[in-house]
Amino acid sequence: VKAFTENGGRFVICTTRPYVGIADIARNLGLSNEIISNQGASIKNLSDGTDVFLETFSKDQVKEILNLFDKISNHIFVSGNDEMKSKKDDLFMKIGIINAGYPLTKTDTTLIDECDNFDIAQILVGSYFPPLVYLYYALAKLLFGKKYEIGLCDRFLINFVPKDTGKGKAIERIAKLHSIDKSEITAFGDSVSDYPMF
Repeated sequence: VKAFTENGGRFVICTTRPYVGIADIARNLGLSNEIISNQGASIKNLSDGTDVFLETFSKDQVKEILNLFDKISNHIFVSGNDEMKSKKDDLFMKIGIINAGYPLTKTDTTLIDECDNFDIAQILVGSYFPPLVYLYYALAKLLFGKKYEIGLCDRFLINFVPKDTGKGKAIERIAKLHSIDKSEITAFGDSVSDYPMF
């Protein structure tokens, strides 16, 4: 990464994590340009913390998604640039979220009411059982596939971000901003959530 950036390359981290969960890692790598976070719903400039792009859900959109999944999943959390909130802080959250470095806090209110406290860029729904996650994904695509970007994060989580966002769209935005041709871009990752980027 150091050799690449010193020779004029633009290295951009693109992650499902919120900005606050990746900024220090990026700085430790010596980066200072854009960071794509919240599955592409947010692009922030690491050097000064300004938003390059941010798309968040309306309260009605959050309510629509949560009204369905609140009935069938105990593992739901919402994410903004600065924090993630959940109804619970059970073992699923501790192992899958907190230990992975996500700054998760348990809400004192409902997740829908959290829309009043911060901008929600991503909603994640999970289960201990991968077959249930695939069922959630199929149901979400059937009901909301034309309204939101919906993806599998891994075997235990699906995520929602606003329409016309996502990792692929975020890379397009940065490329356009810096007049970088598609042929000059290389992407790599380790998760099914990286597929839109490829």
